[in-house]
Amino acid sequence: MDLNEIQASIFINALPAVGPARFHSLLQVFKSAKETVAAGPDAWRELPSFGETTVNQIRLEWDTARRCAEEDLELIQKENVRVLLWSSDNYPRLLRELSDAPPIIYVRGSEPMFDPPAVALVGSRKCSYYGEKVARRLSADLAEAGISTVSGFARGIDSHVHDETLVHGGRTWAVLGSGLSVLYPSENKRLAERIEASGALISEFPMKTTPFPANFPRRNRIIAGLSQGTVVIEGQIKSGALITARLAADAGREVYAVPGPITSALSAGPHYLLHMGAKMVTNVDDILEEIPGLADVSHQGSGGAPGENNPGLTEEENRLLLFLGDVPVNKDVLALKIKKDPRDLAAVLLEMELRGLVRLLPGGAIVRK
Repeated sequence: MDLNEIQASIFINALPAVGPARFHSLLQVFKSAKETVAAGPDAWRELPSFGETTVNQIRLEWDTARRCAEEDLELIQKENVRVLLWSSDNYPRLLRELSDAPPIIYVRGSEPMFDPPAVALVGSRKCSYYGEKVARRLSADLAEAGISTVSGFARGIDSHVHDETLVHGGRTWAVLGSGLSVLYPSENKRLAERIEASGALISEFPMKTTPFPANFPRRNRIIAGLSQGTVVIEGQIKSGALITARLAADAGREVYAVPGPITSALSAGPHYLLHMGAKMVTNVDDILEEIPGLADVSHQGSGGAPGENNPGLTEEENRLLLFLGDVPVNKDVLALKIKKDPRDLAAVLLEMELRGLVRLLPGGAIVRK
């Protein structure tokens, strides 16, 4: 096959038996993807990471990979996707530092370069309201400080991070566990369009790759690799968020964790990281002071302290807010605490929700916004 360097890289990337580590070993020997393809799998057999079994598997994949590469090239042009090679000047500098950096990434969006500073914010797909609120607050404050956010485009924490960053005029990079032509989850299509306008969607997988479970740990190393630090907001001990934190630590990047309620299973992951030496995050300044060049940036953070009196509220409303925080409180429990009839309290809370002061959750729980 007579291919240029990008075409050859796309072709090798479409061979499942190769993978990033073998791809890099091929480039070390043959110096370019073009020469690697020209040499063919018979010449690859002599490399330590290959062998007869692997080469035979590659031979079986060869024609399918060629068709996949041809389809990729069409989709890249049609969907205005850029292909960045590990050897190119516009490849993200921080990502290149990883020992298992992807040899090729697909990028769609307006972000021409991936210059730091950037911070990854990750957490559970089934996040709590507390997790959502923390994700949004940190994302807003990072955006206002001029720091890009990085996350995995999943439901839950990831989506809140991307959305809130954009609301506050910031840049966000979404790393997918699928190809860029297969948005997952599909309900994030509108979010993807917004990300493209001021950030980037990123994947190392061929354009039409479906979101296999094995893809997500690979995605997580890119999230960690693009960032100077990774903040785990919520997650269980065995979760993708903790995989990302481990990968960040392995890469020599900062690892942060947000403390949560001890009664929540989603606090187990962050609390484990804190026990292992991760830095505690209670506001954005805890992150800023660890990022080179930004130690002197001061930021007040969004939202006031739960106990603050607001002169624009009635005495009763201020008293209610004193009892509310990020952890949901049942309305009946709240009524007992403030010694108020539950029916009268419901009317007050409804008015406060309409004014954006509190949020009523399913099951009769209430939290401060």
